[in-house]
Amino acid sequence: MSGFLPENPGVLQMDVIAEIRRRHLVEKETISSLAIAFKLSRPTIRKHLKTVETPAYQRQHQPHPMLGSFHQQLHAWLEQEADLPRKQRRTAQRLYECLQVEGYQGSYTAVQRYVKGWKKKRSPHPTIKQAFVPLAFPAGETCQFDWSHETVELGGVVQTIAEHHRRFGRDHLICDPWHYLPVLEKKPGALRHGAPFQTWDLPVAIKVVRDRILKQDQGDRAFVDLLLMAKGLGDNGLDALEVACDLTLQTGVISAAIVLNEMRRLTEAAKPKALDDTPASTPALTLEPVADCSRYDSLRSVCHVH
Repeated sequence: MSGFLPENPGVLQMDVIAEIRRRHLVEKETISSLAIAFKLSRPTIRKHLKTVETPAYQRQHQPHPMLGSFHQQLHAWLEQEADLPRKQRRTAQRLYECLQVEGYQGSYTAVQRYVKGWKKKRSPHPTIKQAFVPLAFPAGETCQFDWSHETVELGGVVQTIAEHHRRFGRDHLICDPWHYLPVLEKKPGALRHGAPFQTWDLPVAIKVVRDRILKQDQGDRAFVDLLLMAKGLGDNGLDALEVACDLTLQTGVISAAIVLNEMRRLTEAAKPKALDDTPASTPALTLEPVADCSRYDSLRSVCHVH
């Protein structure tokens, strides 16, 4: 009997493995008998008697027979563009089209697979999508679990997106909200359930504005922009945000755009002081010009050759 997966002839189907385990553990059938019945070797039978998860075929080495001599050209292009901004780098599709111009007649899949493998080898660090913000969900709500990474790839360059001071002790969850702001820029939805932001003791005016903005369309992103601007202002950023929120509440119209405008007005550089319209500050005219139209008549009497 054959129990191999059609797409992966070297991998057994899970129901066949379950039958092997049942016949051995329940019916006490010997390994030799199972090997004959399933046309498998005894080491294979022993291996699958320990299997508890669905087996998955994983290729250890991916050959690139279709790329042939174009392998070096593709690798050279990838290396040349590795340090360029993301928008200036060619996609796998564009690289495939360029290889076709050079005479490549293979498939796009081979190019795409090679590009994917090259990127994986070059950047072993997690991407920004794998960055982690501690989450806290009320009872009864859907929750999720993430693994923590703080070193990410941004624009092809490996960077540390957040730093925090070392804390000593055990069984303490210490979350600095400012520490996670760079992650919020990519994951604004974490603002609602992120543990650092749920317990953030913000001034009352900011809390009121935050709750109103989060109810609006794209409110998460809008409030994150306010926090990022406040962080960019340095030590006085939170105070400026509080005053801007208070001024916005006085208008009766709550929106992130109004708060941003108020913050810019509060933090913009002072303009030069205007001169007072007084005799002491205004230059005095000492020689008044005289209108003499006869000067133009004298010009008319002279002949000019052009």
